[in-house]
Amino acid sequence: MTQKIQRSVLFQVLTGVELVKDLKGVKFSFIMIKNKKKLLEEIQSLQKAAEPSGKGKEYENARIELCHKYCDKDDRGRSVMLDDGTFSGVEDNPEFHREITELKKEMSEGYEERSKQVDEYNKMLDEEIAFKFYQVDFEDIPSDITPAQMEMIMPLVREPKK
Repeated sequence: MTQKIQRSVLFQVLTGVELVKDLKGVKFSFIMIKNKKKLLEEIQSLQKAAEPSGKGKEYENARIELCHKYCDKDDRGRSVMLDDGTFSGVEDNPEFHREITELKKEMSEGYEERSKQVDEYNKMLDEEIAFKFYQVDFEDIPSDITPAQMEMIMPLVREPKK
């Protein structure tokens, strides 16, 4: 069924599909696998649009290098990442902020290019698109699904028959 949905929600639905991958049921599993493939195609094209290029890539590489330099490290000396994909500890580090400000000035063209690209990507995520999901009948959902799992895959569920 085709639904109007924000592109950003596609990431949430894919997470939901991943959360239910171990639940039993032939029809349920089949529909989840088909949706996963379709979601991955759309998400990969979005991620490709977000990849930096040209001077924006040069700036992004230098920015990430600074993040690695100033972020928190684990007991093995590796950079600590937060759940949202950002580096832990850089937000409160004045040295990081000083160097990132300098970097933005030194690489202003790359910074502007990357900022514009990120803004365009965020606009794409907010856009509402028509997306055709494969739907699973309510009756085919495994009984051991949790409410949290169900909430994540709701766009894939066909209402129960009355």
